[in-house]
Amino acid sequence: MRPLILGLAAIPAQVSGRARDPAGFEDGHDLQQYVSRPDLAAPRYQVTKHQPDTIAPGYWIVAPYAGLVNHAPFNGRREHTAYQVGAHIYDGDGGLIWSGARRYDNRNAFGIKPITYNDALHLALHVSGEDLGDDLRSDPAVIILNDEYEEVIRFNDAWFDLHEFNVLEGGRTALVTTKGMEDHNATEINEGVRSVVNPGFREIELSSGRVTYDWTALAGGVKVNESYDAVGMATNHGTWDFAHINAVDKFANGDYLVSARHTSTVYRIAGTTGQIIWRLGGYASDFTAEDDNLEFIWQHHVRIWSDNATRTLISIFDNHGDDQQRNPDMPERTSAVKFIMLNTVGMTAELVRRVERPDGAVSRKLGNVQVLSGQDDIETATLLIDWGYEGYLSEHTASDVVMEARFVSDRMSSYRGYKSTWVGRPKETPALTILPMATADGVVAAFYTSWNGATEVASWSFYGCDSEDRLCRFLGNATRSGFETSFVARDLVRYGYADAVDVHGALLRRSAMTTVAETALTSYNIDASNMVNPDSQDAMQGAILTQSEGVVSELHHVIPAGLFGTAAPLRVHSSSVNRP
Repeated sequence: MRPLILGLAAIPAQVSGRARDPAGFEDGHDLQQYVSRPDLAAPRYQVTKHQPDTIAPGYWIVAPYAGLVNHAPFNGRREHTAYQVGAHIYDGDGGLIWSGARRYDNRNAFGIKPITYNDALHLALHVSGEDLGDDLRSDPAVIILNDEYEEVIRFNDAWFDLHEFNVLEGGRTALVTTKGMEDHNATEINEGVRSVVNPGFREIELSSGRVTYDWTALAGGVKVNESYDAVGMATNHGTWDFAHINAVDKFANGDYLVSARHTSTVYRIAGTTGQIIWRLGGYASDFTAEDDNLEFIWQHHVRIWSDNATRTLISIFDNHGDDQQRNPDMPERTSAVKFIMLNTVGMTAELVRRVERPDGAVSRKLGNVQVLSGQDDIETATLLIDWGYEGYLSEHTASDVVMEARFVSDRMSSYRGYKSTWVGRPKETPALTILPMATADGVVAAFYTSWNGATEVASWSFYGCDSEDRLCRFLGNATRSGFETSFVARDLVRYGYADAVDVHGALLRRSAMTTVAETALTSYNIDASNMVNPDSQDAMQGAILTQSEGVVSELHHVIPAGLFGTAAPLRVHSSSVNRP
């Protein structure tokens, strides 16, 4: 069966700007743009469905970012004027469901994932600490959002590190990575005092923010001579990030599993003493293994799957490559997710399952794995893997790659990615823009509506009137078509609104009463006081405009200058009007 590829038709030819943007995305066509939400410009996905019927249901929960630090005005590139980085939710075709970019003013978000808190599904994320001159706090935050996308938990702390915000089972506490600086007597490498990053983690009580456990690498017994960062070790200036903790999980007995990328080691830490119980990998591993494929370096995202007195099953995202060339003597290999069974009596390690990156490339940073189903048998479980760079996602059954997706451009990455049957019920109202549209029969009203984050909308009903104080009449309805749905009335109306309707026909939410764009009316020399009466039979008969990305309508939309907040040429992608 040939794979189903989505998203390619939405990429028009690059027109200018190669001097500043060799990849050819100066005009922003690697982004999804919307008439009803010109403030949003979500990164566009290309999706390949190898086995569409086998793909697990659910939405992708990801957080695209272009760089670890945002630099206003975004290196001078026009497409950065809209909100595009941070927490996002997409459907399985790469269509936007929710953008949280505006909520946090284009700040980077990391590790957004679905979690259970107070017996309900929520979203947990880390928002980076940046002073962007707005009214948001500049120190990092860990945040939990409810299904209305409202914050129910927020803790700000300058010590919080982006790599981990792991809400533990039961939703009572969470693990957060931390990062501090320390002058350390580096006798292990025959040196004197070195300035080093001393990474660690805290367990915090979500109801109060109280720290119930606080651990750092140096106090816990991690030695600087365990570091694989040969370049940093040899460079005796600046602050050396010798360990770089990027993942933490907790055992049922109170111990912790810790990943240190720069020592290429996974540690079991005693919950009682904070000292190392065993090491897996690195220069001082306590385990032996016969399978060379078990070896990992520069890893991310370790998790515990089972544990008893003699055996422990864990997963590791083995990057097997480094983005900063910290150790040129370490050979790269194709990145892979590895499930490893540890015999903690005989101190042996066995590779239970290995899933390589489908394109054979190396993820030199980032990455995670999620078990979608079949957790009781890891060898056959269905997995979603985020390979980090370009937001590359793949879904795997026991024997096949059933889906691949990645951002259209390589300027975006995603630290981790997850899938969930999330139900979003946004507190904000739906957005609506009404524009005049020229047709062969005259000027009519085109409605564009969206509801950021809503998952339960099945269709939209549209209403219009010629004055704000009149009772608007029904114009027609349209089946929901992606993030933004379009509808064309038979005539021009001055005011209108849209109702979001669920699959049972129940009203979910109504947009605000909206007027047709006055600047667009001026372009047609239309006197707004002489609008067509929507009570007429023609006005009440609507024609649906179903949005289809990449097919440019022959109809002419008059879009007011500056509506999208960019000087770049605008293209409205839609199909032709279907007239009865």
